[in-house]
Amino acid sequence: MLTSRNPHPNNADITVADKIALSLRPHNPTQRKAPEPLDLPDLGSLSVDTSTTYALCRVDASGAVSARSVVGALGWQPRDPISYAVQSGVLIAHRNPEGLYQVPATSSLMIPAAARRASRITVGQQILLAGLPAHAMLVIYPEAMVVQMLRLFHDNLDRANT
Repeated sequence: MLTSRNPHPNNADITVADKIALSLRPHNPTQRKAPEPLDLPDLGSLSVDTSTTYALCRVDASGAVSARSVVGALGWQPRDPISYAVQSGVLIAHRNPEGLYQVPATSSLMIPAAARRASRITVGQQILLAGLPAHAMLVIYPEAMVVQMLRLFHDNLDRANT
């Protein structure tokens, strides 16, 4: 579950859930009427970037994560050798003939303990997987980074709406 307290002392009691809810509320606190239906664009005209496959999954006690959709999008097969590296706080996995790890037969991924420690991923956390098939790369975002991205997005919403 993505829960985290704000580490900033001036907003110490604001959770990410608070930030999300507050950024999406009407800006007039006296406004109590039901929200009006949204004027939605024609969804057929929206451009959808299909270059990335995403999955949100929980890390189990052995370091395994269910990653069937992402592993499939990457074209990885059981026993393919893979390597892990940490860069800019995210964990990156890619197929590597000299990789020390393998894709399990279950289409899950086993994130090695050393890689979890280096990227601050702990058992029970949810992580965001982003498969980039054109780059033959899997980017694994730790829960704390996902929380930070959500917080920044909703901070920007607040600023845009004021």
